[in-house]
Amino acid sequence: MSENDLIERRAKLLANVVLTRRLNIDVFSIGTKDLSGLDLLCALHDDRVPGFLPFGVILKATSRPLDSSGDAASLVGKRTLFPNHTILMPVIALFFSMEKDEAYFAWIVEPSESSIRLRHVSKPEFTEFDNRQLDRMIKRIADWYRLTSDSILIEGAETVRKNGTAKRVPVG
Repeated sequence: MSENDLIERRAKLLANVVLTRRLNIDVFSIGTKDLSGLDLLCALHDDRVPGFLPFGVILKATSRPLDSSGDAASLVGKRTLFPNHTILMPVIALFFSMEKDEAYFAWIVEPSESSIRLRHVSKPEFTEFDNRQLDRMIKRIADWYRLTSDSILIEGAETVRKNGTAKRVPVG
């Protein structure tokens, strides 16, 4: 096994460890990167929003030590994080240093805090991925899915768009 293969394998293992610090995240390996460019597909479980709440994870790693999130940003900045196509779910990047198993986090497809929009981030800003950042990420994804489900799923009615205007129509 080459050093790069080992680093990639360790990054997946570390991602599983840091993401499952909270027991409401399931992590699924995609295997080889497909056209999505994702390394992992995760599902968030939240009492406020029933169902499968997916988000994607792109992994990057280095054998070099990192002194700060700025180091992570500068190293990742030299690499392509995401193919040029649309993804319709939140996506994060996790960057690991094998030196101390440090994790850094950035949004790649960022959910809006106040609408159902997703923003594809052109220049990711990395921060340390500690428990507080994990909790903020979980909350942001759950809140976005709550907003999205409130906008799309209306109990006992369908939303019909006509000429750009949404109108509720009773079902059945």
